[in-house]
Amino acid sequence: MRRRVQSLLSLLLAGSLGLGSAATSVIGVANARGNFQIDNARVYRHSTLFEGSAIETDLVASELRLNNGAQLLLASGSSGRVYRDHLVLERGAGQLTGSGSFLIQARGLRIEPAGAGSEVQVTLSERRHVQVAARKGTARVRSAEGVLVANLAPGRALDLEPQAEGAAAPSRLTGCLEKKNGKFVLTDEATNVTVELQGEGLDQQTGNVIEITGATIPGATPAPDATQVIRVSDLKATARKCAAGTGAAGAAGAAGAAGAAGAVAAGLSTAATVAIIGGVAAAVTTGLAATGTFSGEGKKDDMSR
Repeated sequence: MRRRVQSLLSLLLAGSLGLGSAATSVIGVANARGNFQIDNARVYRHSTLFEGSAIETDLVASELRLNNGAQLLLASGSSGRVYRDHLVLERGAGQLTGSGSFLIQARGLRIEPAGAGSEVQVTLSERRHVQVAARKGTARVRSAEGVLVANLAPGRALDLEPQAEGAAAPSRLTGCLEKKNGKFVLTDEATNVTVELQGEGLDQQTGNVIEITGATIPGATPAPDATQVIRVSDLKATARKCAAGTGAAGAAGAAGAAGAAGAVAAGLSTAATVAIIGGVAAAVTTGLAATGTFSGEGKKDDMSR
């Protein structure tokens, strides 16, 4: 009798532990004004999200509300896999509102809002391109290796393409060259990323806007505010002087004229590649590719009923 009671207690304990484990794997909820799929099962309007859930939208967007406070909109015709701290976007477009505790992974890139209330849109376009726009606030983009490849100011949009060589790809940057505390630093006009430069001929170009090609020095400690150290192999003068307000803020302003006002407008207009950093090519865009729609945007309360 005692052995039967002990066996029953063991079964009950195992069951309670299993339920507790299942409960902790719930990471949020998904809402839509129509059908969508969770783990290949068609659902209507509402569904619980678990760690690693695969989600695929149909004709309408889906809203994802996570327990950590992150809010996402997955455009119609999009798909991805959601985890407690990130979404792996596999097709279409996603829009994330948050403060950096949650990010979107797209083709190896890691995109995150950089402040409270920031809103970033990520769109997978043709080939290996990823378009990123900071709709509100600022956003950061890192490569698969964790290298910072873009700082987006509000209203800015970039078309990004990871290079086959990865982080070993040569860097190509254009920006104002400054000398601070004996170090040469340059903030790229397109990506708004600051790097330290080493090489010949830099001293004569201080205060000018230059174009450089070079390679990252592995393990080197960069100057304050810089993300990496690049040894310059080729340097070209542009006949431009540094604008007032140099550094990251000045670079953002200089490049912002081309893309700020229409950064999140319909359509896509991409210039030729203007920067390569951390193995990722970048070009300023004046819009985003039309991939699905964020139907229901601005009506989130209706979707939660």
